[in-house]
Amino acid sequence: MQNTLTLHLVSEATGQTLDSVARACIAQFPNTEVKLRHWNLIRTQIQLRRVLRNIAADRGPVMSSLTDPTLQADMEAGCISLQVRLLDVLDSALHFLADETGQQATRHPGGQYIMDDSYYQRIEAMHYVLAHDDGQETRGLNDADVILVGVSRVSKTPTCFYLANRA
Repeated sequence: MQNTLTLHLVSEATGQTLDSVARACIAQFPNTEVKLRHWNLIRTQIQLRRVLRNIAADRGPVMSSLTDPTLQADMEAGCISLQVRLLDVLDSALHFLADETGQQATRHPGGQYIMDDSYYQRIEAMHYVLAHDDGQETRGLNDADVILVGVSRVSKTPTCFYLANRA
């Protein structure tokens, strides 16, 4: 027997974290067909009211990664009013880390997406992949951490981009 569920994912940023958590969890329920509704870049009360109207029109539970306390409170009030369940996927982790560090979370949307040295190293690694793909450039191979060699069409390039992005 196949169950169906509309699951609303509400995020202040790109929604990638929330989508990854939802998909990992959904995979554990093979007898349920889940329709994901993504609501990304929700940063104002007007945007949140629009989302809540859409949730009312296509009812289903809500997973949220809102960090702004005002938006969180309004999301909770809206879900209570609509009588739909709400799970804030970041809240318990933020409280846990606040307890462990003795600090309060900054509650900055998309805080993991900063352009620091690590970001620029990943970009440089991707440029290196492009320059050396399929043996286009052999100078600088001594600088490589990994050199993939294989027959054509075995996903060497995507693997290199994955590794470069994880640098």
